[in-house]
Amino acid sequence: MVFNDNKFINRTIDSVISQNNVELEYIIIDGGSTDGTLEKIVSYGSKITVLLSEPDKGIYDAMNKGIALAKGKWLIFMNSGDIFNNNFTLNSIKKYLNEDYDIIYGNTKAYYDDLDLEVKFEAEEPSLLLTKIVMNHQSCIIRKDFHIKNLYNTSYKICADYDMVLRSYLNNVKLKKIDETLALVSIGGVSDANRKRTFKEIYLVQKANGLKKALLIYCKNMGYHFAVKSIKAVFSKNLYNFLHKKKYVK
Repeated sequence: MVFNDNKFINRTIDSVISQNNVELEYIIIDGGSTDGTLEKIVSYGSKITVLLSEPDKGIYDAMNKGIALAKGKWLIFMNSGDIFNNNFTLNSIKKYLNEDYDIIYGNTKAYYDDLDLEVKFEAEEPSLLLTKIVMNHQSCIIRKDFHIKNLYNTSYKICADYDMVLRSYLNNVKLKKIDETLALVSIGGVSDANRKRTFKEIYLVQKANGLKKALLIYCKNMGYHFAVKSIKAVFSKNLYNFLHKKKYVK
């Protein structure tokens, strides 16, 4: 999925088409880019299986369009700027695709632009979905015939992927956590506003799915949010970034 990302779209396309020893169908959903992104995509010719460029209602609307267009058995979604962990990532997970699961997910590496730091986030057990997000959609492989019946709720702008996976877990869909790193995503700097919106949407997802502890979890998350804001107000940006980096560097 991409919209006006002329700077990083090549990075993602090159990563996808460089996957070795695997058959793949590459669908790009472009939101009607006007900054030269579309021209870069078109330059790859037949290496792109399907290109759909039209206005959409956000990332999850674009993902739903991709699900409808896909002809393969398994789906994985990459945002513009995301890349696979290496050129053999998809080949390394083929061995799991014959097992009786609808959702398979692994680890993710994230690059913090503001910290100049790469961090590996280990996927967590499915049972923890009752309290938090346990995977990134870039490291989540979903069976097509399941996904077409379980689309993303586009009323959510940040956590529709969490909503879909949580609904699946609550309905006893088979999920499998694997110890494989699938993707490297760039998440930029985590702003206070984005953190607050994310926590609110997690609460709305949990409440809509009938989780009794949704409000308690939201209060805990917002406590963390205000603690971070307070620390930022006390320390300089450089010192805060240093302390934040220490959280990940052991």
